[in-house]
Amino acid sequence: MRKLSIAALLVGVMMTGCTSIKIEDKGLDKVLATATITLDNGTATRALSADGAKTFAVGDQIAVIYTNTSDATVKAVSNELDTGDIKDAGKSARITVTLNEPKAGGTLKYIYPAAMANEDGSVNYDLLASQDGTLETLANTLDCCTFDGTLEDDGTLPATATLTNQLAIAKFVIYNSGSEDITSDITGLSVYDGTNSYSIDPASLDAIYVAVRPVEDVTFSFTAVDKASNLYVKTATKKTLSASNIYPINLTMASSVPVVGHFLNRDGSITSTKQTDGADESFAVIAYVGAVEHYFDKFIALALTDVDDKGHGITDAFKCVKTYAGNHPITIGGTTYNTASDSYSDNVQSDLDSPSNTLTGDVVKGWRVPLVTDLRFIIQSLCGGPSATDPVGVTNGVSLVNGPTFVNTINEACGNTGMQQTIYQTASKGSYWWSFCFDSGRNKIWDYPDNGFRVRAVFAY
Repeated sequence: MRKLSIAALLVGVMMTGCTSIKIEDKGLDKVLATATITLDNGTATRALSADGAKTFAVGDQIAVIYTNTSDATVKAVSNELDTGDIKDAGKSARITVTLNEPKAGGTLKYIYPAAMANEDGSVNYDLLASQDGTLETLANTLDCCTFDGTLEDDGTLPATATLTNQLAIAKFVIYNSGSEDITSDITGLSVYDGTNSYSIDPASLDAIYVAVRPVEDVTFSFTAVDKASNLYVKTATKKTLSASNIYPINLTMASSVPVVGHFLNRDGSITSTKQTDGADESFAVIAYVGAVEHYFDKFIALALTDVDDKGHGITDAFKCVKTYAGNHPITIGGTTYNTASDSYSDNVQSDLDSPSNTLTGDVVKGWRVPLVTDLRFIIQSLCGGPSATDPVGVTNGVSLVNGPTFVNTINEACGNTGMQQTIYQTASKGSYWWSFCFDSGRNKIWDYPDNGFRVRAVFAY
């Protein structure tokens, strides 16, 4: 097996020109590449400075993807750079890598940093989906440069190589509608360009840096959430972000106030009318606004459809809601809620326990099989009756309105969600699992064994 231990000087270019690399052939076992380059505003302590100068840093690795003599694509990773490898204040670096049986004239690709390389030689853009908003993490793990070329006729490195930036970088400072800088209060930010989604989880940052794929003439949707769980939204149209640029972006975001009967959309926005497609497609309707300790902080929303047209026992109900959540992801402030627990439940020993308040700990946000408490507050909000602090009117033997009218009231309030005049499963347990009965003029809780009932998910926030 022929192995090449290759030392090559690579050029990282951020808003600069191309640089040639001269190859010195030292025999079959090693090829040394040397070059001298200049990068404006370079820094030796960071892979990317705030003004856009890209440099190499100690510990960096470069992925080398090449074709071997069996015509297979192989990924090799260079040794970590040390201080002796980095020259000219970080403007140049020599890498050492071993290639097994490289094919003469075969394809060659460099990806820097190596963590951004897939085994097949493509860039792993999936890593951009979750970020922490810091320039340091972005520079060290995400900011990606590549080179595409071919090996020489003897399988050595080509005589020239220029790494080209693949991403744009957005530097966000966020203001509320009162022109106050609230960036350091933001705990979650989501960015959606119609194709790519980015979820950012910042921690008290003065500016939020996000690596994004280049786009041209697109509409961006932004949602953010602050430390008090307040929601903010913003839409920007006809925007272009090009690779090799850092864009300072000041976002003035309007507070998104939940209103009963308004719709919760895929991108976390809340609108007064149902959206039918795209980034803001509506997946749920706000059904109660307020906080119930341990259950929800801001609101509870009702899914716009049942999970399917079948009846389910509780085990299947948990599975179906998890699937439903995966098909109806909602991103709020950098967090995408696209799954549900297999066992999230509470205990209700009597149909007079309202709210049951048997949950403990912080609110678990996102999709779930509804709890009895969830449904009681939804009914109180949409159909009137008991107060928020005493929603016990929806109990065994007590009827606000007859069953069909009750269901119709919910459907009308929620934009025709298709609720049925039948029994729905809950995730509250007494001697058996409780179900909620909306038929035959009875608005009761039934303590039945694990029979098959319809399932309508709720979204807690």
